[in-house]
Amino acid sequence: MIFFETVTPLVLGIVVVCGGLNVQADAMGSGTQENTIVKTFLDNGFDVMLAVLSGQTKDAGAMKSVTADVWINEASMAYNKASEIAAKKNVPLYFAGFSLGALVFPVNMINMIDDAAQEKMFSKMILFAPAIATKNIACAIKIAGIFAKDDKIIKSKSPIAYRANDGTSIGAYKALFELKKQFKKKPPLNIDTLVFIDKKDEVISNVQLKKIIKKYSLSNWKLVTIHSEPQSDIRPKFYHLIIDANCVGTETWKTITSTISAFLNES
Repeated sequence: MIFFETVTPLVLGIVVVCGGLNVQADAMGSGTQENTIVKTFLDNGFDVMLAVLSGQTKDAGAMKSVTADVWINEASMAYNKASEIAAKKNVPLYFAGFSLGALVFPVNMINMIDDAAQEKMFSKMILFAPAIATKNIACAIKIAGIFAKDDKIIKSKSPIAYRANDGTSIGAYKALFELKKQFKKKPPLNIDTLVFIDKKDEVISNVQLKKIIKKYSLSNWKLVTIHSEPQSDIRPKFYHLIIDANCVGTETWKTITSTISAFLNES
């Protein structure tokens, strides 16, 4: 966990931020990295707790041995710490997650919610390409997992600059699929939630996201479809990666950040 404090005079809240599968945790930003998710919240007057999951650092061993329970435990620890800080500062708690991060934290919340825990829920969530609706490529990986050991690494095709490791383990994919199963067991939290998805996302299905929102009557979830600019800086182009201006392009990032600011300021 890494904690960043806003330099604005008034702290409006704490935002727990978590990145994706095999994406470096610090790719979500810092106090000095302009046009990133972390910096966006800091500039808007929010402190940030950056959660770091196993497999999001350059530790091949952690990637090979990770399980769903490990991720849930790590998410729970980050949530509990951020909740303590929010309580001390008397400010609300929010969540922003990309891909895997946008799956593991909602699952952690779903699993813990009971009447006594309602007041501890995130006030609002912002999900970037959440891994709750993976495309059919997931089926191919599941089949591969039947015949391969959990520590086998599948080479990544995502931009090198954002990778935590050269590839993702079969075990990590299995852990992600287990989290998806848990997500489906209970209705997701119908709190104010902003969901960003690129129309050309290679991993997450826009159609499936719409079906999930409809199936669970998530009336407080707003789906925002973005269009990454062809001239964005990352190569190879990877439409699933929508976590900064380099990924989506300057103008699209401005649209994302202005939408986030308006969402956070809504009563």
